[in-house]
Amino acid sequence: MKLIILLFLSSLAYGQDYEFINEVINPYDNGNPIPKDSIYLYHNFISLGTQYLSKESINEKSVKLWWNEIKNNQPPVELFLENFNLEHLKSDIAKSQNDSIIDFNKLKKYFHRSDTKFLNENPRNNITYISKPYFNCKKDWALIVTSTYIPYINTSSGGLMHIYVKISGKWILYYQFTLWTG
Repeated sequence: MKLIILLFLSSLAYGQDYEFINEVINPYDNGNPIPKDSIYLYHNFISLGTQYLSKESINEKSVKLWWNEIKNNQPPVELFLENFNLEHLKSDIAKSQNDSIIDFNKLKKYFHRSDTKFLNENPRNNITYISKPYFNCKKDWALIVTSTYIPYINTSSGGLMHIYVKISGKWILYYQFTLWTG
């Protein structure tokens, strides 16, 4: 009985990950000079904690440093830190290292799978890399990391962390900041 409950609970969390992705990643990239009406996602999630965003870099000092980009109207970092336990985040990232393949059956129809073959055959489409979503304990704050690869100029646009808060049942972007450029 315990195993069935555990499987059910883990499938709920997994389902919420995809619900979150479907809800918060916009299907149109208005800043992109190449017109498109869909998003091409690389077939694996960004592996946080190994390839990107080391465990050591996830701490209050780093978050405050990333947060303080020169931008107008920054929301308070303290509110995020009060609601998002960074030790919990590190633990979730460590647990999420397995099963990094994106299940495209659970994504909305404007998401399309890309891989190396797709990149070679379609050099004019930007490819978006995303991390798995990470939630606070109450599941009312979440973050996701994205990066875009532009094949026709063979460059990445950098990594962004997007932080969302759930207000009245809807995910709202609270803040986003640059993690790396490249």
